[in-house]
Amino acid sequence: MGYSSGTSGTIGPIQINSGSSSATLSSYTIDSDGKINVTLSDNTTSTRGQILLATVPTNSALTSAGDNLYSAGSETITTAVAGSSGLGTI
Repeated sequence: MGYSSGTSGTIGPIQINSGSSSATLSSYTIDSDGKINVTLSDNTTSTRGQILLATVPTNSALTSAGDNLYSAGSETITTAVAGSSGLGTI
């Protein structure tokens, strides 16, 4: 999950596509603050989203969903941009 440029700053799945262009994805980079920058086959570049980090108050706040996925338990999990709110970088 993260902020996606296609969803007006709401949290949700990040999709990397070329929009209405016939260009295809050539490459992407992820900055230390989680920004996903893409380069398309027509050499256009843009930031398509941002990966968020989460603060989990205790290990018991997470429940294993399998395949290295976890879901939030009853405790509050806070998300923020990497490098802010005392969080590390990516």
